[in-house]
Parts: sequence; structure tokens; C-alpha cells
Amino acid sequence: MNPVIVLEIVVVALVPVGAYALMWFLVFAPGPYRTAALGVITVPFWIVKRWLPRRRGRLAPAAPTSDPFAALGVQFALGRLTAELEALSTQDQVFGRGFRLAATKAAYDDVLAEACVLAEVRLQRSRNSDPEVVRIMAETALADRGWTW
Repeated sequence: MNPVIVLEIVVVALVPVGAYALMWFLVFAPGPYRTAALGVITVPFWIVKRWLPRRRGRLAPAAPTSDPFAALGVQFALGRLTAELEALSTQDQVFGRGFRLAATKAAYDDVLAEACVLAEVRLQRSRNSDPEVVRIMAETALADRGWTW
């Protein structure tokens, strides 16, 4: 006979018997036996609680730590700022156009940096790095990760 089938039969036969025995000890047994029965019940749960997260870390990928709605908000802000940058760059008759472009680019860079943090993108920056180059690298890295705006 197959050993797996024998093991299944033994488990199917002994689990209900063990459960009934534990219930009897919890209901009818005197104090020390009731405490032992509670220990028999709680120790396996404690072991599983301590062992399972370590095991899951090895087998399954980690759950996302960031809020998906925060990412959607950042994508929406990036889209809005991109549209504003395009509108400012095409209009010639805007009062304070240069200051507005600079402020909008600074806001876009800040939101882009926040998006990089949410998407766990690390950018190599130096003191002399051109903001346009850093912006293009960030946009490319986010697009590689599936971000659209």
C-alpha cells in the first residue's frame, strides 16, 4: 500500500479523535490538565505564527508596501503638470512665462522624485548633474516600471 495513502488515513482518523480529546480536557478536566490542554492547542499556533512569515519570505514575493492610490495620485499630478508645462511652452503671451515655467518644472521634478520613491527607483545624482538628464532618466525608469501619465 502507498505510504502517502496510509498517512492520509492515519491523519483523517486521528485528527477528529485528537480534537474531541482536547475538547473533553478543556471542558471536563481539572485545572492542571485543562492548562496542559490549552498549551497543546496554543503551542502549534505559536510555532506556525513564528515560522510562517520566515517561510513566506523565502517562497513568495514581498507584498507591496506602498499605497496604490498614492501612486495614482502622483501619476495624476504628473499628468497635470506635464499638460501645464506643454501649455506654458506653446503660449507666448503669458505674463511671467519664464517664472511660471521654472516653478512648474520645479514642481514636476518634486513630484517625479516622489514617484521614484514610490516605484523604488534609485537615480544616480551628482552635484554637476543636469536636471534635464536626471528628469529624462527618471521618466524612462518609471516608464520601464509601467508608469504612465
